[in-house]
Amino acid sequence: MEDPNSRNLVAEVSTKEAKVYGSGDKTIMMVDCGIKYNQLRCFLQRGVKIKVVPWDYDFTKDYNEWDGLFLSNGPGDPVMASTTVNNLKVRNLYLIMH
Repeated sequence: MEDPNSRNLVAEVSTKEAKVYGSGDKTIMMVDCGIKYNQLRCFLQRGVKIKVVPWDYDFTKDYNEWDGLFLSNGPGDPVMASTTVNNLKVRNLYLIMH
């Protein structure tokens, strides 16, 4: 029996390219670590623009283009999503410095 935690399940279920939904005044950067479509629908019902990006997308490079950050939950061992965690650490450091 194969251990599913030996694979990067987040990478398997995440979108492969950035997609934009909605057209509100506020933009939410949604990091897809296994997004459920109801999460997306709930944000869109509130009139915001959503940019859905892959789990390993470097959202720190375009921080001035979004107003909020949403990390979806996902399958498997979070250790496999170290790229996402490291991007959060960089973003947190930036917020502290500014």
